Amino acid sequence: MNTVISLFAQKVHHSTEEIASANTDRCAHCPSNAQCWSAAGGKIAEYRFARRRIKRGHPLYRMGELFHSLYSVRSGTLKSLTLLEDGRDQVTAFHMNGDLLGVDGIGSQHYQTECIALEDSEVCIFPYEQVLSMAQSQPRMMSDLYCTMSREIVREQNLLALLGSMRADERVVAFLWNLSARLLDRGFSPSRFLLRMTREEIGSYLGLKLETVSRVFSRLQTSGHIKVEGNRQITLLSTPHVGIGTAGRHATPAYG
Repeated sequence: MNTVISLFAQKVHHSTEEIASANTDRCAHCPSNAQCWSAAGGKIAEYRFARRRIKRGHPLYRMGELFHSLYSVRSGTLKSLTLLEDGRDQVTAFHMNGDLLGVDGIGSQHYQTECIALEDSEVCIFPYEQVLSMAQSQPRMMSDLYCTMSREIVREQNLLALLGSMRADERVVAFLWNLSARLLDRGFSPSRFLLRMTREEIGSYLGLKLETVSRVFSRLQTSGHIKVEGNRQITLLSTPHVGIGTAGRHATPAYG
C-alpha cells in the first residue's frame, strides 16, 4: 500500500518542486503535526506522501483547475481568493501550517478558488482517490475530514457575520487578535509577529479599502494598542474595547 500511494502521489505533475517522502514517520515528526488533519487519522501518518514547495507569489492551484488532491500546509502562509463578477479578486482566507486546502473542489471536481503562496511555503499532497480508498479501512480518517470541512463552513459563516455586523475598527481588531490566537495554538508568539499579507490583502478579506485599513492601524498604534515596525512587524500591547470580546473569539477571520 505504501508503494502504491507513493507512486500515485509522484505522478502528479506540477511546475514547482515535489519531494517524495523518504520516511514512514514523516507525519509523526512534522512540525505541523498537532494541527494537521492527517495526524488525527490513525494509520494515515504511516504512509508516504509527496511534498510540494511553492515559491512566494506562485499558485498551489488555480480556480477552475481539475481537482485531484487535498493539501496540508507544512510550512509558510498562503491565501485563497476568488474572482468577483466585476473582475476584482476577493481574498477569502489566509492559511498557515496545519490547515487543509482544496476541499472546495470535492463537489464540482474543480477547485473553486485560487491558492497563492504569500511566502515560500511547503505542502503535503493527499491524492483524493487514495484518501477515499484508505478511508474504507479507517472510518475515523473520513470522520476527521468531515470535521475539518465543517470547520471551514463555520469559518465562512463567521466571515459573513464579521462583514455584516462589525465596523471597520472591529473587523481589523478581530483579524489581528484572531491571528494572535492561531499563532499561539501553533507555538509561536501571540503578541509579536510578522504579517505575511499586505494591508491591501487584509482589506480585500475584510471588505475594506486599503486606506481604511491603514487608518485603523494608525489609530490602534496612536492609542497604544499595537506597535507597528517596518509596516509588517506587529506587537499587540492591549486589547481595544471595540466589541472583540465575543465576536473576536468566535469569528475566525485570519486562518482556516
